[in-house]
Amino acid sequence: MSGVVIVSVRGGIGNQLFCWATAYAAARRAGLDLVLECSSYKRDDYGRAYILPKLGIVDLCESSYTSLENLVIPVLTWLAMRSKGYIRLPGCRIYTDDPGVLNQPLLVSQLSGRCYLYGYWQSDRYFKEYRSEVRQAVSLRPC
Repeated sequence: MSGVVIVSVRGGIGNQLFCWATAYAAARRAGLDLVLECSSYKRDDYGRAYILPKLGIVDLCESSYTSLENLVIPVLTWLAMRSKGYIRLPGCRIYTDDPGVLNQPLLVSQLSGRCYLYGYWQSDRYFKEYRSEVRQAVSLRPC
């Protein structure tokens, strides 16, 4: 199996941790690579910064969407939100987070190809089987 889990990291420190932990667990379960998409911090209205490396979460592939992804992903994300948080296309899957509703397809699907995660993922149920690994990965680093 090959592929990648690409999570759109957003928000402040807590939201960044939830995004990373959820994507980490999804990628780990499926044996896929993990990529953090961090372009939201180029235009954050609240002046927030991407801070995960300062929390000891390192050795990650960080990128921005390609020009084509910048055009297509927002539309696909919108469609996924209206399709119970999930759509599947050839070689591509989009998962969205509806606050207060656990995205079951993310937990039970056999992930492959390019899997995009969009949302805040504010539940430890997304990564409960990897809690100890998540805790070990996080440590405060001097600025």
